[in-house]
Amino acid sequence: LCSKITEGLGLSDTLGAFVGGVLVAETNYRHQVEADIAPFRGMLLGLFFVTVGFSLDLKLLASQWTTVLPLLLGLLSLKAAVVIVASRSLNRQSYASSLQAAALLAPGGEFAFVVFGVAERLKLIPTPLASLLVTTTVLSMGLTPLLASISAKAAERIRSQRGSSNVSGMDKRSEVDLSEIKKNPQGFVLVCGYNAIGRAVCELLDAEGKARYIVFEDDPQVAAHARSRGLPVYLVDCTRRAVLQNFKIGEARLVVITSQRLKADKEAAAIRRLYPQVKILVRAQDDSHKEWLE
Repeated sequence: LCSKITEGLGLSDTLGAFVGGVLVAETNYRHQVEADIAPFRGMLLGLFFVTVGFSLDLKLLASQWTTVLPLLLGLLSLKAAVVIVASRSLNRQSYASSLQAAALLAPGGEFAFVVFGVAERLKLIPTPLASLLVTTTVLSMGLTPLLASISAKAAERIRSQRGSSNVSGMDKRSEVDLSEIKKNPQGFVLVCGYNAIGRAVCELLDAEGKARYIVFEDDPQVAAHARSRGLPVYLVDCTRRAVLQNFKIGEARLVVITSQRLKADKEAAAIRRLYPQVKILVRAQDDSHKEWLE
């Protein structure tokens, strides 16, 4: 329907499909739509990248590389600068996170092909210029994996230099991150233990995208590695009253405890004793453990 509407308005039917996808993604049926198209996702992605590859004009690249290269560097530099400034000033993101976001968003996007195609059909830009812009965009997209890898290593190095106070959540950067998490209108979730189950819970929360989370971990190596990746994992003992009060766990929407039985029992008892109103979800190992928790 959206494709027919945009085509009737003299625009690209691809643009209509894009708008229709955006509209569906904002509805309650997005999960069902994702499940329906999952079998075809790989095929459609492969078809998309094949068409992108065919859009690359090798003859133009060989004959006008002195023009393509400055355009490519200008595109990457300009978009990266805009993303860094916006993320630092508007969202108060750390420099490491802003650097990663800039590297991922600096290349051109698939929507550029739609815009250039429409502009060419409407005679707004000549065909040689459209081919030049499309070639530059394709090259920038091809650099995305390289830029992502370099920025991830650079961001991890920056975060690793913040010191132990960042790992324990006691520095200014951690205070800013925690305040942003707690401002979420959907509330935040506390996860005790960044083991395999704890990581699975965090991935589910990330996929849902509604509730933010904080993770308490008592293994220094695990916490330090997670903090170097920009994750909200802190090296603290969640059985301590001062820690629970400092992180304002009483405001948590839910507490998920994924530790082993002895540790989980201590953590659940400490949180229940200080904040009896907070909902706690604990992994029970057997029926006797379930009865004790209840």
